[in-house]
Amino acid sequence: MALVPYDDSLAPICCTMRYDGRMPKRHTFACFALLALSAEFALAQFDFDDPDRWVLVDDRDNIPYEGDDPFSEIDGRGSVPYDFRISRYEITTDDWLEFANTFATMSDELDELVTGSIRWGAWVDFSYQGPGNRYVHNPQHEFPGRAPIKVQWRQIAMYCNWLHNGKSSDPASIHIGAYDTSTFGKHDGGWTDQSTRSCDARFWIPSLDEYLKAAHYDPDKNGQGPGWWAYGHSSDDPPMQGLPGVGHTVMGMSSDDIGQSVLFYPLGAFEDVTSPWGLFDLIGGNPEWTEEWDLLFGNNFARMLKDSGNIFAFDPEGTDFITKFAPIFPNGSTASTHICRLASDSRADLDLDGRLTFFDVSEFITRYIAGALSVDLDCDGVLTPSDIDRFITLYNE
Repeated sequence: MALVPYDDSLAPICCTMRYDGRMPKRHTFACFALLALSAEFALAQFDFDDPDRWVLVDDRDNIPYEGDDPFSEIDGRGSVPYDFRISRYEITTDDWLEFANTFATMSDELDELVTGSIRWGAWVDFSYQGPGNRYVHNPQHEFPGRAPIKVQWRQIAMYCNWLHNGKSSDPASIHIGAYDTSTFGKHDGGWTDQSTRSCDARFWIPSLDEYLKAAHYDPDKNGQGPGWWAYGHSSDDPPMQGLPGVGHTVMGMSSDDIGQSVLFYPLGAFEDVTSPWGLFDLIGGNPEWTEEWDLLFGNNFARMLKDSGNIFAFDPEGTDFITKFAPIFPNGSTASTHICRLASDSRADLDLDGRLTFFDVSEFITRYIAGALSVDLDCDGVLTPSDIDRFITLYNE
């Protein structure tokens, strides 16, 4: 079986910048002090120039998807007014293994928090004597490190926080950052979870619009301008079932037919099956979470995920994104996911080129003078000299 080359250190990430709002008072005089910051710095933690890892999704204010179902939750959605980065791959077992072993070896409570209810290509290392548990590759899988994972939405939020905090080993790092886990709860039958990422989040679960655009929008569909593909392999024709080189997905195939468990079929195996932006495993892998809430009944909401994982029966007419978004409770143990094509930015790399240069300084000054809240770096809702101080700090980190 031929597999596309894959970097095991992959962290699924994208960068997002928003443009909205005006500031009531400007402090433009302070901006020009930033011109002294013209030296170039590398963003050491992530290499955004690596085409095997990252995709820059641009074409701001793209046309939304307009379907023929007036009751569809996604009609009129998918337009994004900012550029963002998104990873080509879903989160793998290896990605989660690093996260899990950072905290699961501290206590049984933390072990349950980061590994409870998950399904992945790892299992307990029985040679480890505690505290908690340590995890290693499951040798029953052919490519365990590249196996899909199944985790709850809230666990993904904690993973975002961990990345946001620089992969800190402090247990507090999983509770605040992109999402405040103290909000996770239920009241009067409804969820109290923070709806969307924090203003200063460096990593987050993609919005429904970001996901739709990266998976299905094409700036030049068939060479005829902007358009939308019905399926995640850049086609309006249903995918074909079969192994790499033959079909587009192993969804619904038996383990005997593919030579290993369909649940843990390695990510990235279908190297020629991608979205217009080059994202893999949009048909197959596991279903992928979004931040979107969907009203079920009364005041009971659930998070929406893209329901196209390998664990489901193959239905070529039903694997398109029009019919396959499903609401699942954020703590639902039955929900598989891979929507960890997470957002990230340095908060100072404003031109999204993976470096900190004079052009970022110039962009900051331009936005600050214009009152754009995308440079409200202290997240207080207004632009003040403290945002300049914050930019300088981030620039020099």
